[in-house]
Amino acid sequence: MSSIFSSLLSYLLLYKYLTLFVAVFFAAFIVPIPANNLLLAVGTFASQGYFSFGLSLVVATVANILGDVTGYLLAYKIGPKIIKRFHLKESKYFPKFERGLARYAGVTIFFSRFYTTVGSLVNFLAGVSVSFGKFLAFDTLGNFTSTLLFLTLGWLIGGQWDVISDFVSTFGVAIIVIVALILVIRFLFKKNQSAKTATAKTATGGGRDSGGARKQK
Repeated sequence: MSSIFSSLLSYLLLYKYLTLFVAVFFAAFIVPIPANNLLLAVGTFASQGYFSFGLSLVVATVANILGDVTGYLLAYKIGPKIIKRFHLKESKYFPKFERGLARYAGVTIFFSRFYTTVGSLVNFLAGVSVSFGKFLAFDTLGNFTSTLLFLTLGWLIGGQWDVISDFVSTFGVAIIVIVALILVIRFLFKKNQSAKTATAKTATGGGRDSGGARKQK
């Protein structure tokens, strides 16, 4: 991975925005490229005058969105066939996961933009369970926010971007873990509330039945 990143940096200095666009696009689509570290480097180069910060923000954001939309549309086209072929609908967990993603689509799509490896998987799953309008809205917002964040970090730390590259990777994983925990907690809370409601209804119904029985006697 480090050799790939070094090659990207070399091409980045030669072809600048073209390399930035292509790398970010394929990272968003499916290829495991360290796009966040690349954005840190671009931010650093921008602070030294090699790149335009504004143009880099536009190019990277657009590339991210196009890569994500490509993954989404591919899943929309072939996703149902894959689900049918592997009988995923008949599994115990897939339907629940699909409903959960559809219900919490916004927060899942938004935060997955901070970690491209997980983002590619979310794009595919969203293609079979989330409307395109909703996906595009949260994808655009998430990509703009994450791109701005990493470019700004690169700008602020200057030539020390390599010092926090490992931190960025850890940060991405942490974001995904936090989102997963939030979803699990919300799911358990809803399940607990539903159980309490069902118990209350049963108790109320039982009281009426008892009263009716006493009345008949």
